[in-house]
Amino acid sequence: MPEDHVTKFHLLKTKRISVDYRIIRGGDHFFRNTMDELNGSVDTYVTERLQNATMQGSSQRPDKKRRLPPVV
Repeated sequence: MPEDHVTKFHLLKTKRISVDYRIIRGGDHFFRNTMDELNGSVDTYVTERLQNATMQGSSQRPDKKRRLPPVV
Protein backbone atom coordinates (compact mmCIF):
# COMPACT_ATOMS: atom_id res chain seq x y z
CA MET A 1 0.00 0.00 0.00
CA PRO A 2 1.42 3.41 -0.87
CA GLU A 3 2.55 5.51 2.10
CA ASP A 4 0.17 8.37 1.34
CA HIS A 5 -2.81 6.02 1.64
CA VAL A 6 -1.84 5.00 5.16
CA THR A 7 -2.50 8.46 6.54
CA LYS A 8 -6.06 8.26 5.26
CA PHE A 9 -6.93 5.26 7.44
CA HIS A 10 -9.70 5.92 9.92
CA LEU A 11 -7.71 4.08 12.61
CA LEU A 12 -5.02 6.73 12.55
CA LYS A 13 -7.61 9.35 13.46
CA THR A 14 -9.31 7.26 16.15
CA LYS A 15 -8.48 7.93 19.78
CA ARG A 16 -6.76 5.25 21.86
CA ILE A 17 -5.51 3.39 18.78
CA SER A 18 -1.81 3.32 18.10
CA VAL A 19 -0.60 2.27 14.66
CA ASP A 20 3.04 1.27 14.25
CA TYR A 21 3.69 1.50 10.53
CA ARG A 22 6.98 0.20 9.16
CA ILE A 23 7.92 0.05 5.52
CA ILE A 24 9.53 -3.15 4.25
CA ARG A 25 10.95 -2.33 0.85
CA GLY A 26 10.37 -5.06 -1.72
CA GLY A 27 7.81 -6.85 0.45
CA ASP A 28 5.05 -8.40 -1.62
CA HIS A 29 1.82 -9.94 -0.35
CA PHE A 30 3.66 -12.95 1.09
CA PHE A 31 6.95 -11.16 1.95
CA ARG A 32 8.77 -13.82 -0.07
CA ASN A 33 12.16 -12.12 -0.24
CA THR A 34 11.87 -10.06 2.95
CA MET A 35 10.75 -12.58 5.57
CA ASP A 36 13.76 -11.94 7.84
CA GLU A 37 13.05 -8.21 7.92
CA LEU A 38 9.34 -8.85 8.59
CA ASN A 39 10.17 -11.25 11.44
CA GLY A 40 12.57 -8.70 12.91
CA SER A 41 9.92 -5.97 12.80
CA VAL A 42 7.30 -8.19 14.42
CA ASP A 43 9.75 -9.35 17.09
CA THR A 44 10.73 -5.77 17.90
CA TYR A 45 7.08 -4.68 18.09
CA VAL A 46 6.04 -7.55 20.37
CA THR A 47 9.05 -7.07 22.64
CA GLU A 48 8.33 -3.34 23.01
CA ARG A 49 4.63 -3.95 23.72
CA LEU A 50 5.40 -6.58 26.34
CA GLN A 51 7.93 -4.30 28.05
CA ASN A 52 5.43 -1.43 28.10
CA ALA A 53 2.68 -3.67 29.48
CA THR A 54 4.84 -4.96 32.33
CA MET A 55 6.12 -1.47 33.20
CA GLN A 56 2.59 -0.05 33.28
CA GLY A 57 1.17 -2.91 35.29
CA SER A 58 -1.28 -3.80 32.52
CA SER A 59 -4.32 -1.87 33.75
CA GLN A 60 -6.50 -3.29 31.00
CA ARG A 61 -9.27 -5.59 32.08
CA PRO A 62 -10.02 -8.68 30.00
CA ASP A 63 -12.98 -8.53 27.66
CA LYS A 64 -16.01 -10.17 29.31
CA LYS A 65 -16.85 -12.05 26.14
CA ARG A 66 -13.39 -13.60 25.99
CA ARG A 67 -13.07 -14.69 29.61
CA LEU A 68 -12.74 -18.39 30.02
CA PRO A 69 -15.32 -20.20 32.16
CA PRO A 70 -14.04 -21.61 35.46
CA VAL A 71 -12.55 -25.07 35.32
CA VAL A 72 -14.81 -27.53 37.16
